[in-house]
Amino acid sequence: EVGVTIENAYKRDSTFWESIRPVPLSKDEQKVIKEKERLEILMNSKAYLDSIDKVYNKITVPKIIYSGIGHINRTKKQTWFFDPVLGFVDPLAIGGWRIRYGVGYYKRYENRKQFSSNINLTYGFRNQDLKGQINFNYFYNPIRNSSVNLRVGSGFNVINGSATISDIARRSNFYQNKFVDLRHRTEVFNGFYLNSNLLYEIRSDLSDYKLTAFGDKLFSNNNLQTFSTSYVYKTNFGIEYTPRQLYLREPNQKQILGSKYPTFSLNFEKAWPMSGKITSNFSYISASARQTFNIGTIGTSEYRINVGKFLDTTRMAVMDYRYQRGGDNYFFSPAMYTYQLIPKTFPTFDWYFESHFVHQFNGFFTSKVPLLNKTKIREMAGAGFMYVPERKFQYAEVYFGFNRVFKIGRERIRLGSYYVIAQSNEFGIRNGIKFSIEPYNQDRNTWSF
Repeated sequence: EVGVTIENAYKRDSTFWESIRPVPLSKDEQKVIKEKERLEILMNSKAYLDSIDKVYNKITVPKIIYSGIGHINRTKKQTWFFDPVLGFVDPLAIGGWRIRYGVGYYKRYENRKQFSSNINLTYGFRNQDLKGQINFNYFYNPIRNSSVNLRVGSGFNVINGSATISDIARRSNFYQNKFVDLRHRTEVFNGFYLNSNLLYEIRSDLSDYKLTAFGDKLFSNNNLQTFSTSYVYKTNFGIEYTPRQLYLREPNQKQILGSKYPTFSLNFEKAWPMSGKITSNFSYISASARQTFNIGTIGTSEYRINVGKFLDTTRMAVMDYRYQRGGDNYFFSPAMYTYQLIPKTFPTFDWYFESHFVHQFNGFFTSKVPLLNKTKIREMAGAGFMYVPERKFQYAEVYFGFNRVFKIGRERIRLGSYYVIAQSNEFGIRNGIKFSIEPYNQDRNTWSF
């Protein structure tokens, strides 16, 4: 704990603070504090907040068409959001054109607890089917960062989420599902978190689904993957620990500041058999360590190490497999979870080891080169290593290149170009140039990779 604010601290007047302040404030410091107080009063005044809300709540043509319509009620501390018109139609959906619509709701309470929900519905014309999901999330303990999440719905899911770009949208990679997904997360003690998940899912293929000829124009041999309808009842329990996690303690909230140590994770996943039904029955364990840290003015480093193994494979569907992603021809895939020049995606059932490292120099070199420093181009380098004993497969790679951040409206995009060199006991040495496009994740305040 690096700081604490007691419950009545914000209610103390200046006389109290002057009585306990060890060194009196100078005249300049008093002027700065008075100005800050003036601005704080102004920015929290009803007139100012109402003016902000009026702009946010105003319905305009751009909001209707592409950005969405929001409505905030500051008195009730709640916000509604309605999808824009551009999201109504999905022409590339499975089975042809679908119309969709989504509505979101968010409420924050005085004690810093939060509740949010959203509903998304889609309707397909060709198959005359209604699908969708509803999601509830309740952040119920801000001191322990505890939350519970429930998702219920039906729709489509991918068999292999690690498929390459050339295969991810093939018909053979999709199935229909109905599901109930319940998740919980809480902090047991400082830096030590307990995660739990329960999933019930009904899986069926697309053999009785009417498809369009458009998919055949995009892919050759675009055939369905057929299988009998199956069920999965799965639990997942995990622990996550960050030693010496720094934090500030507010009256109703704990604010995490990070740590100079890695975050260690251990997860155990179990699919339980159910009588009278075709169900998955397996167990899987994995462990990882990850960290992001700064190296002075040289830049920011990030690494991730992960190992995993199926302890039991009594009965598994193809969507239960763990896949190692193959590389794409020109696309630089997320470096913390994939490798760039592996020939093809493959599953692993026994032990595997993977490691990833990326360093963003943040202009440490390019900022010192005349003219080049005006372009805002920055340099990046990284490496990765993987070993899969069951396949006697070893793979290593290094890469380096340049990227630049562009702003499109309120969104930030990072474009990059990198040269990759890889070595494997199966194919020897390979190399190639890859290009990347990374959106900035505002919710997590970080880049995608």
